[in-house]
Amino acid sequence: MTPTSSSNRLRQARADQTGKTSASALARDGSGGASHARPPLEGVVDFIEVHLGDQLSLAKLAALGGLSIWRFATVFRALTGEPPQRYVLRRRIERAQVMLREGMSPSHVALETGFYDQSHLHRHFKRLCGMTPGQYAGLAGADARTQGDRS
Repeated sequence: MTPTSSSNRLRQARADQTGKTSASALARDGSGGASHARPPLEGVVDFIEVHLGDQLSLAKLAALGGLSIWRFATVFRALTGEPPQRYVLRRRIERAQVMLREGMSPSHVALETGFYDQSHLHRHFKRLCGMTPGQYAGLAGADARTQGDRS
């Protein structure tokens, strides 16, 4: 699954959510559909983005969403196309890629992106990207040098 496909699904789900108003929602807020409330769990996704370097337990995320753990996991998967922990892991790896391209060391990147240590980052990075963080950084550095030569 590409990073953009789940992002597109999330945007589409948000658009679908804002375009539909259930009778129970109208009864709750009494606005007759004029409510501009944020789609459910949007705040949780924003929280994840801001706190990628922190421990993000399923219980904590579910509490932020005001749902039970099981319901939260179901709703989150419906909105994003992947379970919450996989989403968090993928976003951490994507952030790690950016930091590695900027020249940061893998050990520093691991700590900044919420991995326990460098080997934790290494294991997940290799599984998702097909190469180690060091190999990725080497390729990213080579690409930057190649682009610099073309200018």
